Amino acid sequence: MHEFYRLAYDRLATGRFTLRSQNSNSAELRKQMNKDGRLVEYSSPLEKVLGYRYNIENDSLSIAPCKIDAEANTKRKILSQTSKVFDPLNFALPITARGKLLMRKIWKLKVNWDEPLPEDICNEIERLSRDLKMLSEISFQRQALNEQVSYGLHIFSDSSMEAYGFVAYALTEEGKSAYLFSKSKSVPLGMNKEHSVPTLELLGVILAFKCIPPILEAYHNIQFQFVNMSVDVQVVLNWLLANETKVKSKFLRNRVLEADGLKTEIISKYGLPVAYHYVNTDENIADLITKGLSYPKYLEQMKFWLEGPHWLTNDFKKWPKYPLLSLSPVQKGKICMAYASQSKKVKTGILNMNKYSSLDGLLRVTSHLFKFLSKVLDCDPQRKAFEYLVKMAQHECFSNELKFLTNPKKNDKYIPQLVSNLDLFLDSTGLLRSRGRISKCSYFKYEVHNPVLLPRQHPLTTLVIKDCHHKMQHLDIGTTLNHMREQGFWVPKGRID
Repeated sequence: MHEFYRLAYDRLATGRFTLRSQNSNSAELRKQMNKDGRLVEYSSPLEKVLGYRYNIENDSLSIAPCKIDAEANTKRKILSQTSKVFDPLNFALPITARGKLLMRKIWKLKVNWDEPLPEDICNEIERLSRDLKMLSEISFQRQALNEQVSYGLHIFSDSSMEAYGFVAYALTEEGKSAYLFSKSKSVPLGMNKEHSVPTLELLGVILAFKCIPPILEAYHNIQFQFVNMSVDVQVVLNWLLANETKVKSKFLRNRVLEADGLKTEIISKYGLPVAYHYVNTDENIADLITKGLSYPKYLEQMKFWLEGPHWLTNDFKKWPKYPLLSLSPVQKGKICMAYASQSKKVKTGILNMNKYSSLDGLLRVTSHLFKFLSKVLDCDPQRKAFEYLVKMAQHECFSNELKFLTNPKKNDKYIPQLVSNLDLFLDSTGLLRSRGRISKCSYFKYEVHNPVLLPRQHPLTTLVIKDCHHKMQHLDIGTTLNHMREQGFWVPKGRID
């Protein structure tokens, strides 16, 4: 810390940004700052850190105090007052979510922005304002995770007819849990009439899946073992496990496919297995978000909210058992196998592609492993090396598609989405290819007609893109992707970062 303290000062001083006031939660470092004449001069123990108030003495965060007008009586004023609380990590979401629910109720009245509201709405904003003013009195521990410990990422999702959301926790093998993040959204007006609660529950799962990548990126220095998604509606659990629904609703079918696509992307990008589980509504923490809590109730439920259920553990065999009446035996088996599948580590092969900065360097090293084959089988070692690297990447990220194509008759009941969308097939060498729409055009080669499928966010794909981008003299993304297709490569959603 002393080295970082001096380095920060020297670096900023070179740009003529002189640090005149500094502080730290380390008593030893504060002594050094005081000796250097740079310690803060005011007596308050609270520091402003990213919108929160940081207490250096007990290493805790608290929400900044704000003035709420309890006499707000129009839609414009209430929206302004309920938006004053700045809580980006949503520590107090069970309380602040009541503001969203209140605004939704006001929108249903179809009143103008400056039109006086009914008395019951004014009474509700008065009660909410009292609770929001009290939030600054609650403190939360700053340190959530430890770099030396591995964690399981547990997500609890829930929905009501008015709102849906999720809450995320990190849990150690010893059973110590830490709150990470939560988020909620109001159900759009009219949607609760068109769609059932299970459909809205699925929206909560999709919202959670969309927020998992930012969470993992924020904690990039933390090792996570798996992701577990818990819901309290068995029908939704059956949809997620089967990746299909018998309901005729096109909206619902598309949402199930979207959830499956987001899950697949997390598995391929971060190498984390994803499991689903059922929890009872009374033990689903996300239920606090969709209903909202008063300040006294929040204090009573604070331990439950910040740490999760008392039985929460990474060993799913120790979770409470519930009768899964809405699940088929096949889907029940998937839940039973969840813990075993999470203990498996993703195979990275004999080479770690993350250590290489160029495709040529990776191929050069890998080709040395295949040189002995060139003497026996009269083959190109560099070509064999590239085939091996592509197969390794495809086996890591497209295991379901490869399993289906290896024995399609046995798995004809469930066709993976990528197989049907891209018309995938296995060539004579075992590479996964996409049957293109220009196969009748004799101008292009076989590799262009049927490009090799490369997974998004894989180190090999990154190296291939960098190589093509360099050969195209750093032109735009369209030129790079076009060159990749001419070389016989296809990346699903290649234009999306």
